[in-house]
Formats: sequence, structure tokens, C-alpha cells
Amino acid sequence: MTIFLLLIILVLLCYLMKIVTHGEKEKQTVKDQPSLDYQAILPQYLKKNCSIVLKKPLVSLDAMYSIEGVLCDLDDEWLLIETMTKRKKIVRMLRIDTIQSIKEIID
Repeated sequence: MTIFLLLIILVLLCYLMKIVTHGEKEKQTVKDQPSLDYQAILPQYLKKNCSIVLKKPLVSLDAMYSIEGVLCDLDDEWLLIETMTKRKKIVRMLRIDTIQSIKEIID
């Protein structure tokens, strides 16, 4: 009886090891997927009204999920976007790495 229980425990341990190693391989393939190269895409949005969706919230810039405004300037790592609040214009500086997606807003 004890040999049977040991055999079941051994099979379960092998099964759990297979699940764990398979999960690690999936995580590696997700990290290996290339992201879009926004350095090549962003120049076509220069001086246009656009909406930028962020990868993670930027509380310091008061931008939780997205920013809407006019794309003023950009370089290799940073971009400048001018947003309009109720009373004034605010210029914000973002890293290109934080962009998840961008689209133009047509009035």
C-alpha cells in the first residue's frame, strides 16, 4: 500500500515539474516577441492631434491610461506632447518606451 502511495506521489511530482517548466517556456516566448518600433511611426504624427495609450500609469504626469494632445517634438528616446486642460496648456515629456499604442484624432 505504501509503495502504491509513493508511486502516486512520484507521478504527481513529475506532472507538477512538467507544468512549471512549460509555464516558464511560455513566459520566455512572450518576452521575446518584438514590440512595435514607435521611433519610426511617430514622425507621421508630428504636429497632429493624437491619443497615446500608455503601457503603465504615470502618476507623476497625471496620466493614468492615455494622453490626448498635439505631438510637438520628438527625438530618439523622448517625445513632447501639448495637452489642453480647462484653463491652460500643459507640455508633457514622455519616454517612447512607455507607449503602447497611438492614433490620430480627427476633428
